[in-house]
Parts: sequence; C-alpha cells; structure tokens
Amino acid sequence: VNALIGSNRREHRVRSKAGHANLLAGLIYDEAGRPLVSSHTAKNGKRYLYYITSDGSGRKPAPAGQAKLRLPAADVDAFVVSALRTFLADNTGLAKLLRAAHVRSGKLAEALQKAKATSRELEDMPFQSRLRLVTDLIARIEVMQECLRITFGITGIVLVVLGVLVLGA
Repeated sequence: VNALIGSNRREHRVRSKAGHANLLAGLIYDEAGRPLVSSHTAKNGKRYLYYITSDGSGRKPAPAGQAKLRLPAADVDAFVVSALRTFLADNTGLAKLLRAAHVRSGKLAEALQKAKATSRELEDMPFQSRLRLVTDLIARIEVMQECLRITFGITGIVLVVLGVLVLGA
C-alpha cells in the first residue's frame, strides 16, 4: 500500500542546490489552474519566500502583462497547516469521512485518536515530516479571489489515521 501511495505522490520540485523547499510546492494553483511556483527576494540580508503565478509549465514565472499572484509563502503555509490541524481535530467531520471510506467501527476510535495526536504534533514536526504529511493529505490547493480552497485526498487521510502510512519514514 505504501508503494502505491508513494507512486501517486506529487514530488516537490527542488533544485539540487536549494537549501529549502516550500511546503506547498506542486500543490498550489491559481483560479485559472496555473501552478504557483516558489520564488524569493532578499532585503537587508533576510530571505522572503513567495508563491507566484507560473507560465503554466510550473517552472517559470508568468510572462509580463499576464495577471500574476505573489503570496508570502510563510503566511500561506501557516494558514494551510492551521486548516489541516483543524480538519484532523474535527472528530465529527473526520468520523463521517472515515465511515464513508468504509473504515470499520472498531478502528474508528483509534483512527480519530491518531488524527487528533497528529493535529497536535503537526506544528512542531521537523520540516521533512510536515512536508510528507501535507503531500499525503492534501490533493490540491486553489487560490481563489477571497479564499483558499483546500482539497484533501481521502486515501492519504485514511492511511495516515489508520497508521498505515508512517510519518517521518
């Protein structure tokens, strides 16, 4: 099962010399369906990371004259992590989702406990573990005019809360 999930996972594109990866790289798109790519700027010796609209290939910024987004990566990442924590801590909604995914009643309480524990641990996880969790649980993020639309992947959620996918591995 882990091999199947691994083969379906969207890999983050990180240059080999990059010292970091943006948490949502490969998952975040604008309203038109164009991927947002990682970018940065430096000011007074401090590096600021952004998600910017790409040309559609997911590799380069959008050409001049085309509508572009430029979102502070730290703010977007924090919002998505907060939404993920809230989602994992919502026993009622998660139980409904797990029942719809045919999780046995005997496993439900254990899965909800695991989800709640994961929600608490998420904030303090090392970056690579948080990155893996986000890519396992989130299928797509769309930046709308007034909000972010986060689409969760039910398979990853079920596997994580049942302990089939081990975090940090």
